[in-house]
Amino acid sequence: MQVLEDGGGIYLLGAQPGSVVRGNVVAHVPGWGGAIYLDDGSIDESVVGNVVIDSHQWPYMLKGTRLTVRDNVWDSWSGWGYYKFEGTSEGNRVIYDPDWIPRELLAGAGLEPAYRSRLRGA
Repeated sequence: MQVLEDGGGIYLLGAQPGSVVRGNVVAHVPGWGGAIYLDDGSIDESVVGNVVIDSHQWPYMLKGTRLTVRDNVWDSWSGWGYYKFEGTSEGNRVIYDPDWIPRELLAGAGLEPAYRSRLRGA
């Protein structure tokens, strides 16, 4: 997202039924797109158990049908943006202090240990 602004830390475009975006930490995503972006035509996809820290806005672009957005955590500075989807949203939480991020979510994320110190609260 250093050149283009229409994208995200994690970006899916079009129908990818059965895809699951799970166990990620997405941090410091500037620009228009946001942290996790399911773009036009997304169908039967899930966003589960992710952490978003210091992003422009999240959830931002979740456009599609039969989507599941469950058990995600984001900080209070990553405000709600254009949130439009058809599906299920449950168990998502906003935290107001980075120390409230569940450690098991951070520990289980796909970040390499050398980069974990870049996260707030880690």
